[in-house]
Amino acid sequence: MRRESSNREQARGCEVGPPGFRRCGVPTEGLPARASIERLLDDGTWQEIAGPVGYQPPQGWVGHWASLALSPDEETILARWSGECESSMAFFVPAKGGSPRPVTGERDLSKAPESSPIGWAEDGRARVRLFQGGCGLGATKPGVYLIDPHTNRATLVRAARIQVLYGKSGDCPLSGWYRLCLNTRDGRDHPSIERQLANGRWRRITGPPRPSQSGIPYGQWGLALDSPDGKTLLAQWEHPCDSAHAFFIPFAGGRPRVVTGERDWRKAPVSYVLGWSRDGRARVRIHHGGDCGGGTFSRPGVYLIDPLTGDATFVRPLNRQEGG
Repeated sequence: MRRESSNREQARGCEVGPPGFRRCGVPTEGLPARASIERLLDDGTWQEIAGPVGYQPPQGWVGHWASLALSPDEETILARWSGECESSMAFFVPAKGGSPRPVTGERDLSKAPESSPIGWAEDGRARVRLFQGGCGLGATKPGVYLIDPHTNRATLVRAARIQVLYGKSGDCPLSGWYRLCLNTRDGRDHPSIERQLANGRWRRITGPPRPSQSGIPYGQWGLALDSPDGKTLLAQWEHPCDSAHAFFIPFAGGRPRVVTGERDWRKAPVSYVLGWSRDGRARVRIHHGGDCGGGTFSRPGVYLIDPLTGDATFVRPLNRQEGG
């Protein structure tokens, strides 16, 4: 296993996960980075517990680890690999290190169906969606399953409806105290972020970021993080072109506001969420516009951005792995 000092987090382009874990190596368009999952050790250093999936070392498949969820017994991570063709595959990763295993148990990843993690059940089984078709093989019976991380035994909870794989709110992947829902209806996406209330119910915080013209953009919310003062949500909108934009959203709910300040987020530079600083500023990675964005940031790099004033402080340039 490879250890890495925590003060190199900025240079690695790592993003936060469950407490004590992080995912690193999110690629930029045309420049895949080596993806990894890392665990924080008692001495403050980070240990890699899983690298990229696939057959093409050192890169593996083109893609990155998109979400992590720790099991109730803290022995297994339920992780989502986001790959080419906007595909998704759910994996079990030993929390202390080991090879990622597709939740459906196949040794040959090319034979595994496309899948997406939802979260953990109280009995320690993973709640996962299996899809029909996509970029990989289709599931024999697509739907929502409970899968034992030790035996890979899968129990069907509900068969998927035609063209509605995210129809019920209970199928939303978790991100801390939030859940990120696609809510597919009539073949179109209506993604939302919902926050869990003290009574256990869920409240809708926001829908998709709206373009300046009519229409709903294709994409989904991939990450949601509370600010230190609990007043603002830092969220990442992921969309085609292997791209993303970071947004500020009021804790009580409201319209998403792209962190770089543009009124039309489609004209904003590509940006990725890295987390919050202790003084309450958002830490984001900003790229050149290119075909997937625009904006006036002439100097790509990592910035600290005040959610109240929009003031951006340059921290460092992007390294080669990040597209610098």
